Amino acid sequence: MAQSTTRLVRDGVSLQVVVDGDLAEGDLAGGDLVGGDVVGGDVVGGDVVGGAAAAGSPVVRPAVLVGGLLDGPEVWEPLVPLLSGERALVRISCRGCGDSSAATPSLTVSELAEDVLTVADALRIGTFDLVGVSMGGLVAQEVTLSAPERVASLGLVSSAPWLGENGRFVLRLVRDLVVADRIHEAVQFLAYAGLGPAFAERHPAEFGATVRAVERLPGIAANLVHLIEAMLPFDSRRRIGAITCPTAAVVAVDDLIFAAPCAESLLAYHPQAVLTRMAGGHCAFQSSPGIAAKALLDNWHLVRPPSIPWNK
Repeated sequence: MAQSTTRLVRDGVSLQVVVDGDLAEGDLAGGDLVGGDVVGGDVVGGDVVGGAAAAGSPVVRPAVLVGGLLDGPEVWEPLVPLLSGERALVRISCRGCGDSSAATPSLTVSELAEDVLTVADALRIGTFDLVGVSMGGLVAQEVTLSAPERVASLGLVSSAPWLGENGRFVLRLVRDLVVADRIHEAVQFLAYAGLGPAFAERHPAEFGATVRAVERLPGIAANLVHLIEAMLPFDSRRRIGAITCPTAAVVAVDDLIFAAPCAESLLAYHPQAVLTRMAGGHCAFQSSPGIAAKALLDNWHLVRPPSIPWNK
């Protein structure tokens, strides 16, 4: 399976993008996507040059995967082998995550959603299946609400229409610890909430290694504060009923960030959505990827073939 890594650079914002599989004939060359177009052997002025995908397209729409808080493209690794045989996958790291540009003050979920659409435009993807994990699920909801004609189906993994009081408590505490310059405690608490108490107790060495790795991320303090500030006010409950595309949500019953009742409240506002419950905490989809993959594949298969090509 072909894989390429590139960066989209627009208005000073750089986004890390990994493509698994071929978006069309040939491979997407590595390089930078500047101003929404790919250069350096990729796309210039909307036309593809240098052996990228000018003609032909896969039969099936690509899927766009949006990572969560601090997530690089590796967060999707357990799911990629299970999903990539179905279609090309486009993994996007939000600002402040992975190797993307740092998050900035006053950043909003709407701006992160615009970034996703910018990547899709640059890769000449008109319609796509959209999946978001954790914070990426908030972004995916916003993309679907702002550009419903672009999203063929929506998948939410360890996410919800809102954080709820428990999730807001967790993220406010992490933010406040960072602001108080207690970054180790902030990261440790975030890892505890994300990986779960059982993981921390059963795998102390791996838990400690995870905390140390997160602490070493460039700009970790500012990125955490700005991304959490973007997440806290998000609430799509009054709007999500407007979503008409097939929607699936994978809910971890012991999630401490997006608590199961918050995720399950999706059905009250979007009754057509399909919920899949799985044991474990916020990151359970990584240890049990088969459950999440089946829910997403089933959701993709609910979409009727489009009357127009997916690519622009």
